[in-house]
Amino acid sequence: MLTGIAAVITAVATILGFAGHGSSSTPAAAAPTAAAPTTTAPVAPVASNQPTTAASSPGAAANGGFRLVWGPAPFEVTNNGSGISSVPPTGQGGGTDLYDDGSGFGAMNGALLAVWNGASAPTPARCLNQVQTQSSGSEVTASVGSTVCVQSGTGQLAIIKVTGADGNTTSAETTTSIWVKD
Repeated sequence: MLTGIAAVITAVATILGFAGHGSSSTPAAAAPTAAAPTTTAPVAPVASNQPTTAASSPGAAANGGFRLVWGPAPFEVTNNGSGISSVPPTGQGGGTDLYDDGSGFGAMNGALLAVWNGASAPTPARCLNQVQTQSSGSEVTASVGSTVCVQSGTGQLAIIKVTGADGNTTSAETTTSIWVKD
């Protein structure tokens, strides 16, 4: 009998709790809305003179001792020269590591270039190996969708994913990451 009374009291309390919740004078919270998309990529370059920390270089050990110093972020390679030796990299004719001639990228000032042919995105260590063993000399084909590994004459490494091309101005839109060996 006591079990039956306890069950009735529990049921009544549950019903009153639901009824009381629905009659609250506090308005219900509005459903969250999606934020409007932004037009710029959030980029937080890490200055090359900052020490490597877990926060600034997650996975450095997994990247073969390389530390990410810039990107991945949008970067334009132009026919006037672009540079990966500085952070941030220089475009619009301000660099001396590579250029776009409309059909591919050319090397400048001792830079080495190689197209990545792997099935997945390269790690910095694999990209460096590709450049050091497969560098094509002075120019590589850089079509939209391809990834190009570049080692500057000063040793910085860039992984450049070609995302668009402008044949009229011989420039390529890319998503680029710049790495240094610790």
